[in-house]
Amino acid sequence: MAWTTPTSRSTGNLITASIWNTDLVDNLNLLKTSIANDGRLSGEIKNFREEITTVTISAGTATFDLSLSNTFKCSLTANITTFTVSNWTASKTATVSIRLTQDATGSRTVALPAGWRWAGGSAPTITGTANKADILVLYSDDGGTTIFPALYTQNA
Repeated sequence: MAWTTPTSRSTGNLITASIWNTDLVDNLNLLKTSIANDGRLSGEIKNFREEITTVTISAGTATFDLSLSNTFKCSLTANITTFTVSNWTASKTATVSIRLTQDATGSRTVALPAGWRWAGGSAPTITGTANKADILVLYSDDGGTTIFPALYTQNA
């Protein structure tokens, strides 16, 4: 099968940069963006939504896989002894949001990774109150080699 570059927008067709950059309209609003041939997007983004991935704890391990999402929620139904954030994109910046919610039992503990660069030098203790949530935000500008975490919300 030979490749042919689409020349118009229709369901199921790949949208090329040249098609996008002409007059793409969303909800009757002309988008103020452009896509370069290398995939870079520039312009004004009025709003966006992110997929939320639910992570479950298995044998004390919670893995937050960035190939699935950058936004996660995890119900603390057991203690987390191994907390892993995987599939960072090498040499790229990423921000990750993780909501940890105690179940009705509460008092579950979370062992946050050593080596994360917390403000003040030490990791916070995750809230142990039943049905309360904490939100962590992680930032890395080097593909996950160095992670700067923050406790965004606690005991909510």
